Amino acid sequence: MALLWIEGFETYGDTIDAAPSPGGIIARRYSVSNAESQTRLVAGRTGGRAYRTLPFGVGGLTSVIFPTTDSVMVIGFSFKYSVGGYSTKIVSLYGGIIEGVTMDLNAAGRLVVYVSGSWRGMTTVSLLPNEWFYIEMRVYTHASTGTFTVHVNNTQVLDLSGIDTMGDKFNAWHNAFAVWPHPSAGPNMFYDDIYVLDGSGSSQNSRLGPQRVTAILPDGDSSASDDLWDRSTGTDGYVLVDEGQELDTGDSVYTNVAEKQMFTYEALDASVDTVNGIAVITDVNMDSGTMDLTPVIRSNSVDTDGTLVGVVVGGYVMHTHIAGQDPYGGSPQNWDASAVNAAEFGFKSTL
Repeated sequence: MALLWIEGFETYGDTIDAAPSPGGIIARRYSVSNAESQTRLVAGRTGGRAYRTLPFGVGGLTSVIFPTTDSVMVIGFSFKYSVGGYSTKIVSLYGGIIEGVTMDLNAAGRLVVYVSGSWRGMTTVSLLPNEWFYIEMRVYTHASTGTFTVHVNNTQVLDLSGIDTMGDKFNAWHNAFAVWPHPSAGPNMFYDDIYVLDGSGSSQNSRLGPQRVTAILPDGDSSASDDLWDRSTGTDGYVLVDEGQELDTGDSVYTNVAEKQMFTYEALDASVDTVNGIAVITDVNMDSGTMDLTPVIRSNSVDTDGTLVGVVVGGYVMHTHIAGQDPYGGSPQNWDASAVNAAEFGFKSTL
């Protein structure tokens, strides 16, 4: 499995210091989310957007449960906070619905590790307010020989071994995460550039170092003959789905079984020299009937299907397809900028 999640908060609204938009957008991708009135989209660490939680937050941003039972989990994320002097939880790892390892920020700006509420260790360095840091935490889950490491800006600041990192969980793995607001008067918390991976597979299965998440949008329809979806207006399909935020407006209408709609995408910024994975995000709503939707990556002129998701009438479904490697027509290899630029991405419907 290796790479499990990517998040850059790029498609949840276009207005700086405004709540995510449209209403309910965050909850389409996360199983639990803080009240949108208590969150804002702000300028990101390296451009784009970041996620800001206001004080008196009423809940964390909790991921879906990932399909992994590997004993290793790594999460990397950009983080800053607005004012010191408060102790607050930053991130939690879960085994199912049971919280396991957590990392707090104490009043002095040090990172503190707990497992099921029991103290395990603390960094000697402090994070200063109003400065972005890139934090990576790696946990090997075991009842007695567990390990836990923390890197900040690519420098190791904590290394724990021979400890219980399983805690009260029933299984020796973590498979979900949450990031948190401060629950009372205190700091604003900022998050960006998140990745999550496990230790399985042969690629993207260990700490990656500081990452930047950027978004690219459709800029053309595929020239292939399977550009089959009808348009709600006009002749170009991509213009209905190329907005920088989810607008809940443009749509394509399918008419037959197994129709595909593939798009070309904007080129990556020239500064991108390494690509550690991509997330293809599709937001879909049904106004009648039901269908199954499958994400598709076209690379080296061969289509590779992702995981099917069922769609029914009554609300939007935001489906995320993570590809840690370029499928390259059945011969997976690491992505690079030229491969991303040459690939097409889209979906197919099955009634």
